[in-house]
Amino acid sequence: QGLKRMTLNNSQQDPSRQRQCLAYELFRAAGVIAPRCNWAKVTVNGEYLGVYTHVDSLKKPFIRRNFPDPEGTMWEGTLSDFRDEWMPTFEQKLNEGSDDATRLWAVKEALETASDEALFDALNAHIDMEQFFTFWVMEVLTGHWDGYAGNTNNFYLYERPDDDDR
Repeated sequence: QGLKRMTLNNSQQDPSRQRQCLAYELFRAAGVIAPRCNWAKVTVNGEYLGVYTHVDSLKKPFIRRNFPDPEGTMWEGTLSDFRDEWMPTFEQKLNEGSDDATRLWAVKEALETASDEALFDALNAHIDMEQFFTFWVMEVLTGHWDGYAGNTNNFYLYERPDDDDR
């Protein structure tokens, strides 16, 4: 099918092996960009290992399929947040040569300095807040354990050149 890489999850924490794909389908139905997902029977060297969840790798092909401008920067947060001690945990995944975390630090600055009344607008200058709220709600509603709301594993941020790098 032209894929150059595969991401297979053993789904050990989900005996049904259904949650991840169902959650991503619900994310997409709510208008949140999410990886494609299906299932694969995995056999290695003749040994059947079971059913795995096959998920889109979050690389350039994913970005080209989902964003009008694929030249933005993508960050992975692994147990990360917008606080001094946690900022270095963000890892740049696309456009590594630019190594410019200015927009991430601007989010942290807005969180620390904006008044309660000005916080939404201060953050909306750097984050599409409507999209973020939809994403957050979907994480909570689906009990999604691999994301930002529960801070249990990792999440991704994409700086969109077509949206003022929000």
